Amino acid sequence: MSQRPLDVLNEALNSPVIVRLKGGREFRGELQGYDMHMNLVLDNAEELKENEQSKKLGTIIVRGRHGGLRLTVILINKTCTINAER
Repeated sequence: MSQRPLDVLNEALNSPVIVRLKGGREFRGELQGYDMHMNLVLDNAEELKENEQSKKLGTIIVRGRHGGLRLTVILINKTCTINAER
C-alpha cells in the first residue's frame, strides 16, 4: 500500500529535499516543516538554476496547493516523489 503524501513528508523531516515548482523553478534544502496545505519550510535552502551557480537563500517557505502552485517534492536518499496540485 502506498503512503499518503503527508506521511511521506513526515518521514522526510530534517532530510534534504528538492522542491520543483510549476514553471520549472527548483529549490534544494532540508525539510523543517509542512502543513496540510503542503506549505513547506526549507532550511539551508538554495535556488537551483540550470547552467548557473545556485543561489543561497537560507530559510524559506514554499507555498503549497493553496498558493496556486503545483509542486513536486523529491526526497533525496529515498525513492519517492510527491505531486501536489491545486
